[in-house]
Amino acid sequence: MREGGGLVTKLRTLLGEDLRRHALASPVTYRLARELVVCRKTYTWKATRMAAAFGLDLTAAAYRRKNPVAWTSAFFPTELLYAMGIVPFAPETASAAAASLGVAEAALDLADRAGVARDTCSFHRVTAGCALGGYFPPPDFLLATTHLCDGAPQLFRYLADYYGRSFFVVDVPVSWTPATQTYVAAQLEELIRFLRKHTGKDLDPERLRKAFAASNRAREALRQVNAARQAAPAPLGTGPNLDFLYLLFVGFGHPQTATVFATLAGELRERRPSAADEHPERVRLLWLHLKPYFPNPLLERLAAFPGVAVAFEEMNHVYWPALDPARPFWSLAAKVLSHFGVGPVTRRVATLRYLAKTYRARGIVHFNHWGCRQGNGGALVMRDTLRDSGLPVLILEGDCVDRSNFAEGPACTRLEGFIEMFLANGMG
Repeated sequence: MREGGGLVTKLRTLLGEDLRRHALASPVTYRLARELVVCRKTYTWKATRMAAAFGLDLTAAAYRRKNPVAWTSAFFPTELLYAMGIVPFAPETASAAAASLGVAEAALDLADRAGVARDTCSFHRVTAGCALGGYFPPPDFLLATTHLCDGAPQLFRYLADYYGRSFFVVDVPVSWTPATQTYVAAQLEELIRFLRKHTGKDLDPERLRKAFAASNRAREALRQVNAARQAAPAPLGTGPNLDFLYLLFVGFGHPQTATVFATLAGELRERRPSAADEHPERVRLLWLHLKPYFPNPLLERLAAFPGVAVAFEEMNHVYWPALDPARPFWSLAAKVLSHFGVGPVTRRVATLRYLAKTYRARGIVHFNHWGCRQGNGGALVMRDTLRDSGLPVLILEGDCVDRSNFAEGPACTRLEGFIEMFLANGMG
């Protein structure tokens, strides 16, 4: 988290340079971290503090193991898990936290020694290393979808064997049609039978209704946040705002997620920046994918340009329709299939054109994460197509969690050159 930098530094100091697995695997650590979050007075936004506290609470619950724990891949439909009293744990997001806390290097070394291929996504390599090293809470079962990433299902299958746990994968086609929606819905119904077998719990209709209602409230609150972010100057600051990533991955279906987003929407309305601010806005950017989570100067270099801001990030786009509790599996299938990253790259390009127009972005920065087949595979086609539409694109090669794959000097130079192109040509 951008605003959590001080907290991360404090945690690293408290835990010491030789951060050990027993500290990360103890719920006490997360209770301590939560107290630090609640007591901090330097958060710009109350909602950011709330999101951090919620993430720590959910992580602590995974370590306490009072309820079944499911490892889930990115954008897995967690509404079903909350409806059945199952705690979701997102190891990919936890790997970002591991990088910020200085654990990623040790985890990557463990993954290398275990034979995990170095050309795969480093989020997954860190996940493998943290699992092998005992840093993460052991799962009761592992759940993944195939709709955005081939790496996660393969990793989860490997780790299911390692832990001796069952694994369920939802196969998602690359097109959204009535037939494919029926196909995915049938798999989600089968998922409930899988969860019933492994937990002894039935899906309670009332709890499912509440989980869907919470998910829809969160969706609407995030839409309100995004509407407020169309204002100029960009109300959330200069860099990409990815402070709520954990909520996007595992928060939907939990009532706290809607509270966090509604709080942020209210704060944005109350503290709307003035166009007469000290540095009038000159360049608005759209940010793709994520960012490096280990200490680095990239976003500080971006912030050094007055009047330049990331207006929006594709990760925060609300792309899915509201859920229908009367047809739960059908509507969850629609949510999975509606992601703009599913299918041909032209689908993502169309969404990016829409986002650039909506948030008045004049350029696009794609942080091209090492090993991400989904991101790397279509990057050049996407860049060329968007350039033909008059949208300059910078493909910024890097890595989110493995600093050895990130040449920070050249990356900072290229980002600065991209911004200076706008300023020099009056393109802002």
